Amino acid sequence: MTVIDADGHVTESQEQIARYLDEPFKRRPVNQFFYPGDGWDRRLLNTFSDLAGTTDAWLKALDKGGMESAVLYPTLGLFMSFLKDRQWAVALCRAYNTFLHEEFVKKGQRLQAVALLPVQVPEACAPELRRAVRRRARFRCEYCRLPEARAPVAPLPSN
Repeated sequence: MTVIDADGHVTESQEQIARYLDEPFKRRPVNQFFYPGDGWDRRLLNTFSDLAGTTDAWLKALDKGGMESAVLYPTLGLFMSFLKDRQWAVALCRAYNTFLHEEFVKKGQRLQAVALLPVQVPEACAPELRRAVRRRARFRCEYCRLPEARAPVAPLPSN
């Protein structure tokens, strides 16, 4: 029987994402929060002794749990929809997706990824998803609803 972790979360750090930011955004200080928070410890840093911020950590977790592969999602990136700065949202999604490819997908055949999309800028979502999928194989799509959204976000066109 094949077992897949279909909801694996990378415990990414701001420092890891910052390495993949394009100019001028890479000049932002990493000691200031990239994402607004909601008061919850989404990374559960004091709950589990294992962090999942590297390929090695994920591969060990898969082996320990007897799993074949994992689909990886953001953790800090779950706050993406709270961002108000549209350009920053696009830059941060691009950096996150590049980070995930370079640090996980490229290094571990057992790891797939879910692309983070800037829902604040609908016209930027399809190009970023295409970039992630075409240049970064084994990516899927992540929808983070806008906090003020009342209806579900419509799916992307199939083309």
